[in-house]
Amino acid sequence: VTLKMLVFKTLGLKQLEVYTQYIKQHNIKTLYVDAENADFLGNEKHLQVVIDALDKEYENGQHFLTLP
Repeated sequence: VTLKMLVFKTLGLKQLEVYTQYIKQHNIKTLYVDAENADFLGNEKHLQVVIDALDKEYENGQHFLTLP
């Protein structure tokens, strides 16, 4: 299950589109994590990659992170 799928299940398609459009319009710093193959409990490296990414400074806009 990807994060986008989780957000979709929680918000619904229309709300997800509105949310994504808002982020793009306002050039908000956003970090998307592809967690499709994440194993945060069994692979400490996955969690550490996310923690390290959250500690970084990003320019405004959308940024994407894929776990190793």
